[in-house]
Amino acid sequence: MNSLWDPDAKSASLRKWADHLHKEAKRVFLQDKAHAHFVFSFGNSGPVSVTPVAPKTPQDQIHNAIMVAIRKTPAEAEDVAGQQPADRCTRENLIRVGRLIFAFFGFRSVFQPLEQRLFRLSLILLALMLPVFPAAATTGELVCASSEDQTTLLELFTSEGCSSCPPAEAWLSRLVANPKLWTEFVPVAFHVDYWDYLGWKDRFASAQFTQRQQTYVTEWRHPAMYTPCFVVNGREAGATGHARLLERPRIMPGPLRVESKGQNIWVVRFTPAAPATGPYQAHVALLDCGLRVKVARGENAGRELAHDFVARLWQTVSMQEAGGTATAEMTLAKTPIETGVRRGLAVWVTCGGELMQAAGGWLP
Repeated sequence: MNSLWDPDAKSASLRKWADHLHKEAKRVFLQDKAHAHFVFSFGNSGPVSVTPVAPKTPQDQIHNAIMVAIRKTPAEAEDVAGQQPADRCTRENLIRVGRLIFAFFGFRSVFQPLEQRLFRLSLILLALMLPVFPAAATTGELVCASSEDQTTLLELFTSEGCSSCPPAEAWLSRLVANPKLWTEFVPVAFHVDYWDYLGWKDRFASAQFTQRQQTYVTEWRHPAMYTPCFVVNGREAGATGHARLLERPRIMPGPLRVESKGQNIWVVRFTPAAPATGPYQAHVALLDCGLRVKVARGENAGRELAHDFVARLWQTVSMQEAGGTATAEMTLAKTPIETGVRRGLAVWVTCGGELMQAAGGWLP
């Protein structure tokens, strides 16, 4: 049966794969006079084990049978588990997504006379079976999460065209090594574009980020925007980085969880400790760390600037409430990552414009 498995056949449809299994199972099992259900587990090179299961077995027992089948795979499966890259179908991933990687074959009654054994084979695909099984793409791998205590959202509005910004960015960069990063605070650097006219265009700047700062300035009733500008949980915090910016509020709004479903799809779940006072919004930002830029013109001409926690993308979506949890799913646009750069994810939830919770982490 191994010949049926072709991980490189990207154009093969699921239906075609099911038909292949149907034909091969008929060829193999119609030679046997026994009638039963069979559980198949799959490796990169094909089905690696077959386990008989009694007819009408409950799904939870079938799941247990899959686990047993995986743990008893032959040497071929051992080779797959030991030699294939981590993002392929390893033994660990097989166990983690056991419900998703088997086909269930049902045969007619055990008590039919031999001459009446014209078997009708039914193939039930219980989940999508792909040539590779990265856990994040099938099970919703946890990327980051907060505790019930509020995590501080630390924003910095900055620009490569501003000569006052490098000291603030240098302070922000030191947070990369802070042990409380992501667990007690989540930093985001938004580059604004209103200094581009001074002679240097900041390639990380965005009118969207400028509008975010403008929204804050309007709420604060401040006369003008400025850089560098730190913002802590939506409140103005001045132009200088210092330890007090990282102090954690003594409130417990509830936990926030962020999961990846693969293909840049993210699921955000927030379980509030108190009833909502307004609609929930989920915010997701892709961050780049380790950026280096040589500035040729403008106020920072001749300097090489170091940037960390730079927002490359920021998206917002409304959350839906059900069962005491607010949930949102969003697909982020693909953003190229530069060589030597480490990418992170920042996520926060607002309710009626007020920050509720934040979470973040490094992406693989």
